[in-house]
Amino acid sequence: MVINGRNDGLVPWDGGVVADNEERGSVLSTEETMEFWRRVNGCSDQTGRQDLANLEQDDESTITRVSWQACNAATELLQVNGGGHRVPGDDIPFGSRLIDALLGNQNEDVQAAEEIWKFFSRSTEIH
Repeated sequence: MVINGRNDGLVPWDGGVVADNEERGSVLSTEETMEFWRRVNGCSDQTGRQDLANLEQDDESTITRVSWQACNAATELLQVNGGGHRVPGDDIPFGSRLIDALLGNQNEDVQAAEEIWKFFSRSTEIH
């Protein structure tokens, strides 16, 4: 499972230098990252896409769930449209304007911890 914000100013969606600082290195694009995991997990090229309910319209972001098909291991992306370098979930009650300015929008339509739990609960058998 990967959760990436389309407007992440620190770890760019399209790949490249981290936080505009060459000393921090560079990252693959989200598309290249998911292609890597698609191959590693033996998935087909086919994906299912689901736009999740926009429960909090004031956060100026939405989430699209992208799931690859016929995989040996579950492979999924939560694409945070309009989201920055923030974990989806409850808004921070104080100092949020400063955090928004530094890290970008935070999506409040889902709780990331719950989504991660659901992903691993249906993907892993506990013995």
